[in-house]
Amino acid sequence: MFGFLKNIVRTKVVDMEAKLFPAEGCTWGGQGEIELEIFSDGQGKIEFELEYSSVPPGSIVTVFVAGTHVGEFVTSPGQKSKEVVWLNNSIPAIPQVQIGDPAEMQIDGQICYVGQFRRD
Repeated sequence: MFGFLKNIVRTKVVDMEAKLFPAEGCTWGGQGEIELEIFSDGQGKIEFELEYSSVPPGSIVTVFVAGTHVGEFVTSPGQKSKEVVWLNNSIPAIPQVQIGDPAEMQIDGQICYVGQFRRD
């Protein structure tokens, strides 16, 4: 019951996404997406997704938001790899994101997918 009431009372203060496309020199194709949701109580989540890419399964993808490393995930076999990180007040890894801020995914230290944040 408390969780239900908490969800009614809290409001979404950040709801942004960045569509990522292959950077110059990236030959894997596909596209990525980073979604960021933060609520008034400090809770939130960030989702990283890479789809329709030929990045080899098991590759480590490092994610940057506005120049800050915010996480990483391992690509899975198939057409889509996705990771969701739940945030709370004790995880200060997510910078203050503004419209137009850069987003990128790196593989082996090479920038492979780039984009900019916009309202979701």
